[in-house]
Amino acid sequence: MAKLRELERTAWLERARDARTDEEVLANLVNAWRAAPLIASSELVAAASSRAARPVKLVDQAAWLAAAARHDPAELPALLATVQTGRSATARERADALAKWPPDPRIAPGLLAMMPRSQLRGRATRPFWTIVFRIVHRQFHAGIADAIAAIDHAGMDDEFGDYVDVKLRSLRRRLESAHDERLDPATRALVDAISAKLEIASTKEAAKSTDDFIREIWAAPLDDGLREVFADWLIARSDPRGELIMLQMTRKRRGLDAEAQKREAALLKQHARAWMGPLDPVVDKKRFRFEGGFLYACRVDARALVRTPALMTHPAWSTVREYVLDGSYDRQCDAWLDHMIAFGAKRK
Repeated sequence: MAKLRELERTAWLERARDARTDEEVLANLVNAWRAAPLIASSELVAAASSRAARPVKLVDQAAWLAAAARHDPAELPALLATVQTGRSATARERADALAKWPPDPRIAPGLLAMMPRSQLRGRATRPFWTIVFRIVHRQFHAGIADAIAAIDHAGMDDEFGDYVDVKLRSLRRRLESAHDERLDPATRALVDAISAKLEIASTKEAAKSTDDFIREIWAAPLDDGLREVFADWLIARSDPRGELIMLQMTRKRRGLDAEAQKREAALLKQHARAWMGPLDPVVDKKRFRFEGGFLYACRVDARALVRTPALMTHPAWSTVREYVLDGSYDRQCDAWLDHMIAFGAKRK
């Protein structure tokens, strides 16, 4: 039976490779994933989805439910983006409709992604989330690991966050038992051919360039030259963070005039929270300081940090040289404190 599913998957992948339109590529890739799921094929589906996604006129509940009933792979992104509404009863009806959708690797991560920013947080919304988690379990695949990690990093420090964390435990256990994926040469060749067709490599390269620079700076936080190279690269792409890095490097060397100080403050007011990256959920929103374009000093929200243990040893802390932490949390944050001591950061 497994061999037959693998043969069916190969046939769908070959059709995706040879398809003429983005929508045909997407439909064939979804069918390949349904035949025999692979993380590699779920990644192909995600890439094809961004190219083939079709806008849908979802003017009212009837239109939304009608679109959901079509089970059109190209319309799924629009449905996932609008499954939540201001009324929990309406959202619950939409979730019920999605529960009838055939297996698709985008559904589980799409539903998980909406949790950190959701406004449906009261106890009255629990029936909606019950349906959502039932769908996620039914549509479970190993490719949802990143979506779960993103929730862990979001630091939902409230009752809803506790509820979500409890619900995620069984999903984490399922991920722990997932097997490593090994592709045979023929399947790997098909995946590579479709990746080239979708231009995944060039898309990933463009998307990861900023992340590459940031990781290098985390690894060498005292290297001002590396920050200046990053600033030049950002400025060439009209990214305002490049301007901030250059302003702060200039201030470090010879100071800034009043106009430059005003510009520095304006940039930080607008972008500081985004530029904190993964540390944003656990940094006090009023007590922080940037130097050289990166977080340098801050007051840590200890309660939020305890709730997101994955952040305690994150490499982003390497640029932080000074910190304030409520002493009553020292024991719970001992792993983080050891991490900061290793970086040479000072407690204030």
